[in-house]
Amino acid sequence: MKEKLIEILKNSLKPSSLPFVLYRNEEEKALIDAVFNAEIFREEKTSASAVLQKTEDAVVKKQNISVLSTPAENKSDDSMSLKEYISHCRICGDFTDKKYPSGSNQSKLMIILNAPMLMSTFEKKQYREQSIEMMKNIIEKGIGIELKNIYITNIIKCEADSLMSKPSTMFKNCEKIIKREIKEQNPSVVLVMGDMLPLRPILRTSETIQWYNIDHPITILKHSDLKRKAWNTIVEMKKYMEELV
Repeated sequence: MKEKLIEILKNSLKPSSLPFVLYRNEEEKALIDAVFNAEIFREEKTSASAVLQKTEDAVVKKQNISVLSTPAENKSDDSMSLKEYISHCRICGDFTDKKYPSGSNQSKLMIILNAPMLMSTFEKKQYREQSIEMMKNIIEKGIGIELKNIYITNIIKCEADSLMSKPSTMFKNCEKIIKREIKEQNPSVVLVMGDMLPLRPILRTSETIQWYNIDHPITILKHSDLKRKAWNTIVEMKKYMEELV
């Protein structure tokens, strides 16, 4: 990739303009964007040879960064801890925060959170403490299980830095992590808090798991009329779990 890009620039680059370059996939697009967005292309008097040398350096730097961006290329998924994989992943681009799972699978119950769409990072942080308290009340009072004994994870593993990031694309990138979590935790029951539509393909292949769905705690906080519906689902889930014992 590096050699081809440099060759293209040698053949078509002028100090005052940029070449039109096609790319085959998102990885190549990100690489080319990184090169063309470099400060050296905003210097009108930079010589072509100097630009080419700096461009090659920029490509090498980008390639070195991409080693961290796609950890699975260097280590197999099985050889990496889940936290390590999530920590190093950069597939979706820039992010403001990483979301790691918490709790344990002692109860054989797994909670998957899918945050409400069209909500800013600021608003999510504003409701964070309240939503945790709401979830604690729903689970601990409704089922009688402490949160620390439940494996809790997020459907999307990072908070995107840009509002332009599509949740559907981000979930596609996180889907294999969710599948791995389900395989490793082997829950008997999964409670999805939030829209469970993205999980439908996984649901169809998880016949041994009983799935339940309520609104996300933030949504319930903003719309108190949803509490009754959520509570009824929790009562039903508790009854099922008691039958498993």
